[in-house]
Amino acid sequence: MKNKSILPGSSKRRPRRVRQTRISYALYFVGVSMLLLCFAVAFAGPRAANEERAEANTTAVKVVTSFDTLMIPVPVRTVARGERLSKVPLRQIKWPNDDSSTPYVTNIKEHEDSVATTTLPANLPIPLAGISKNAVESNAVVDGIPEGMRAITVRVDAESAVEGWARSGNFVDVIVLRQSKKSGVGIEAKVIAENVRILSAGRSTEPLAGQASAPSAPATVTLLTSQEDALKVKTAASVGKLTFSLRGFDDEAPTLATAMSQKTLLQEAKTYFPKRRSYRGTAIGPNGRKFVLGKDSRWIQSGEGLSDASVSSTRSRAQLSTETQ
Repeated sequence: MKNKSILPGSSKRRPRRVRQTRISYALYFVGVSMLLLCFAVAFAGPRAANEERAEANTTAVKVVTSFDTLMIPVPVRTVARGERLSKVPLRQIKWPNDDSSTPYVTNIKEHEDSVATTTLPANLPIPLAGISKNAVESNAVVDGIPEGMRAITVRVDAESAVEGWARSGNFVDVIVLRQSKKSGVGIEAKVIAENVRILSAGRSTEPLAGQASAPSAPATVTLLTSQEDALKVKTAASVGKLTFSLRGFDDEAPTLATAMSQKTLLQEAKTYFPKRRSYRGTAIGPNGRKFVLGKDSRWIQSGEGLSDASVSSTRSRAQLSTETQ
């Protein structure tokens, strides 16, 4: 047989198996390329974000050298709210000179008359927002006065201050004692202010804190009252004597009895005497009690109001003891 050669440009097809193999290789390369592209996109996003954050952090960092510092005053101790800066001991420290930071006090002479509007920590710069020249210098008593209330001081003694137990933080009712101008009324007592808090006693705002014995009674106490009660207490102090009735812890109940006079007291405390009787004799028993001998010849224990004028005769303690056996 003669070998037949395939001339160029022949119309005969190539085997189908070769063509299908080439298509499979092409699809394989396309799939691998797509997979690599997906991995590249997945890793490129976070990397770009990290690079942006790193760049932002790099631009935010500011290098401060020794030439970018200044000397500023700082308090040696904690400054209480309401304290004036002129009374606070200070020292100088180096601090970064950064215009973007919170402004601090750099020249204390310009702020000596300023008052701290908040608590200032020790060894840290004094922020300008934490001081004011218009603020009023406060103290423990002023800080304890709510808006609309007033603080007044009255004189007291051991009796009116409840032996010194009425101290700072306690609550009392204020009573005034005076001679009534009405005829026959006598001394009268009246509650003029209820549930009043004591801010300080003897210039001390410290409470007793569970002490077993009270200190010596203060000479004065400062009360926290409303404006109306302040007027009542100061007026009462000029016309009579002020005294306190100490309230128990958490006792906010209103006072039911608010007034008492000498006339009312004596009318309510009437003394009733028994009818006048005549007795044959009296005697003192072994136990010291007094007995009387009635008309029926019986010894009975004497009651209140026995008049000596009604006794006709007496017997000795020994006779009474013998007769009662």
